[in-house]
Amino acid sequence: MRVIASFIFAIFAYRLTDFQRSINRFLIFFLTIFINSIFGSAVCFFISACIPVFAVVLTAVILCFIMMMALSDFLVDLENINLTFCLSNNTHICPMTGEKVLTERNIPHNTNWDIWKNLLFISIMALVFFIMTYIRLL
Repeated sequence: MRVIASFIFAIFAYRLTDFQRSINRFLIFFLTIFINSIFGSAVCFFISACIPVFAVVLTAVILCFIMMMALSDFLVDLENINLTFCLSNNTHICPMTGEKVLTERNIPHNTNWDIWKNLLFISIMALVFFIMTYIRLL
């Protein structure tokens, strides 16, 4: 079920954001959405396995994800918040390439491993949460 929902969302989101029209890049985008969906499910399964009351589980899961969204901005480098790489006269022309923006922000992008290591890390975290859920339910 996660595959269908993730795929439909990826089709619309990829088209609306006007990313490059490449099947390889779309599949990486879809895989990223799918793995994040699986990780979110794993966290919810673990919390629901630890707490027997549904109302408390729902509150705990909502609090967990709100805290993740609220605190994720602490990981952003404050020097990189000023997004002035596009022209300000409402054109769709950017004088800088995406690679130059990534280089200026010190985000590694030179090898394929730079993309796949993040997906691998999220997959490992999801697997750990699934294992902890299984152990908790024993």
